[in-house]
Amino acid sequence: MVMVLFLVFLCALILRLAPILLSSHASGVDQWYWKAYIETLRRDGSLPVKMPQFLLDEGHWYPPFFPWLMSRLPASMFDRFSVQFAVFIDMLRMVLLVWAAWWLTADLVVAAIAGIVYAVTPLLVTYNMQLNPRGMGALFLDSMWLLVGAVFLYEASPWFWLGYRDWE
Repeated sequence: MVMVLFLVFLCALILRLAPILLSSHASGVDQWYWKAYIETLRRDGSLPVKMPQFLLDEGHWYPPFFPWLMSRLPASMFDRFSVQFAVFIDMLRMVLLVWAAWWLTADLVVAAIAGIVYAVTPLLVTYNMQLNPRGMGALFLDSMWLLVGAVFLYEASPWFWLGYRDWE
């Protein structure tokens, strides 16, 4: 069963990397915008970022953590791997989903089915291959839902995140 989970993760990774590898311009407008935003933040060093070339409302409405974090990466690493960061965040979300399915059910088959569904969902495959803060926000939201659910449903201890099930 562990091999099945490995194959599910491999399939998800291939589905997300294939468009990037097959096309030099595989990412969407979010990738281009956030790359420009992070480069401006890196250059100017202050928030909120001013980008007068874009016709936005008064300012930028996204929370600053994601661009701040990305701006802390070395410029050469960010330039080379900015598309892969989005895929990495998406794969972390898949790991969390599979882990949560296993943790809640103690059944690897359920975890594998959850992973398969996540791996091949078309919206997730196509959308999460471009750099934007939504993937990281979704990862944090999923984590918080799991934590709140564990605390209220199972009276989980803070050790919940280490896989410890204290309700048995």
